[in-house]
Amino acid sequence: GGTELSRNFMFLLLCCGFALPHNSAIGTLNAAIHDNTNFTKLIDMAHQTLQNFTAGSSYPQIWIRDSNTFLEIAMEVVPHDQVLSAIMMFLERQQPDGDIVDGVWVTDDHVFKNTVETDQETSFVQALRGYVRVSGDVNVINTVVKGSVDGLSLTVRERIERAFGYLWAHRYNETLGLLYGATTIDWGDVQPEDNPGIVWNNLTHAAVDIYDNAMMCLALNYYAELLRLSGDESAAANWTSAYQGWAARTRTHLWDVENRQFRSHLYGDRGSPFPASYDEEVYFHGGTAVAALAGLLNKEEILDAYNRMKANVAKAGGKVTIGLTVYPPYPDGYFANPCCSVAYSYQNGGDWDWFGGRMVQALIQFGYVDEAIEALQPMVDRVVGQGDFNEWYDANNKPQGSWDFHGSAGVLGKAIRMLGV
Repeated sequence: GGTELSRNFMFLLLCCGFALPHNSAIGTLNAAIHDNTNFTKLIDMAHQTLQNFTAGSSYPQIWIRDSNTFLEIAMEVVPHDQVLSAIMMFLERQQPDGDIVDGVWVTDDHVFKNTVETDQETSFVQALRGYVRVSGDVNVINTVVKGSVDGLSLTVRERIERAFGYLWAHRYNETLGLLYGATTIDWGDVQPEDNPGIVWNNLTHAAVDIYDNAMMCLALNYYAELLRLSGDESAAANWTSAYQGWAARTRTHLWDVENRQFRSHLYGDRGSPFPASYDEEVYFHGGTAVAALAGLLNKEEILDAYNRMKANVAKAGGKVTIGLTVYPPYPDGYFANPCCSVAYSYQNGGDWDWFGGRMVQALIQFGYVDEAIEALQPMVDRVVGQGDFNEWYDANNKPQGSWDFHGSAGVLGKAIRMLGV
């Protein structure tokens, strides 16, 4: 059961520590921030966009990974009970082994999961923490949720620990003490071996990467915070230790000291899906941004990461922002799915505010306000100029993919709010 899994999981997690940065004041704000009309225009646009919980015009589903990133800004305009219902549906549909689905179709209520990715469970924990942060509903983790799939009546806390237990049982590399998933591009959910490449199968090459494990660090730390807010200091201390241990292992195995970046992938027994001649030294912008938010980089390393991202933007032609997913992109033809089979397309070097905005948040959190504004301004200006939140942009800064993309509205809106607007 979930209790036994969580005990075993906690035993594996407890080890040496790694400190999360304090959410310190962001320093003296320039008056120009408050006079920036595009910042306030974007907030107004976000409020209009985030009236529902689908992910965008091309996504008639509610996704947990997306909802996690726009929930807090949505709560400025959507009644809190509606927001809670939108995230609790994921616990109501929790699978018998504890896993959390990717999303729910709003048309017929059926669920789905892109199993090549390993961020659904961790996204749920982060989303719940976002709800509590805004609503102040600190006792929500003691609410009982009746499962429509597993038939069990369990508290939110019990279901979260079942979700962590699922990751330990099915996505835990015992040698490294880290999560693994399929080989994808940074935070992406497309594997190279087949098309569309979203389901784990007999072609999959398992790999450990920074995005999955940074998301895990955030989830562990946020779960400890939820427990502390609910009054269980003892359990909170255990899960804080779990976070510290996971962060330490992530740094040990994934941080490349010499090259000042996170390693792209650590492969399992099957090795890499790419040609043996390919040198996979790819800088993962999105995973690095999430790692910064998760306390896996110190202040100097975050500034260095930002400067690396700016240099990569210049190498990519200089027309995009630090939302550039990766640099260099994977060579043409390496992915069977056409969306990623050419450079600067979709997750293979597309420019996504959805992740660039998270790097801006990290810069603000660590006091780099000038750099944050420098990075944020072009993202905000193009959204306001086009009158829409586009999913991603190509190397020529042309909008692509879904419009009304909620994740972009959420992360950019939150970054602006962090600046005090």
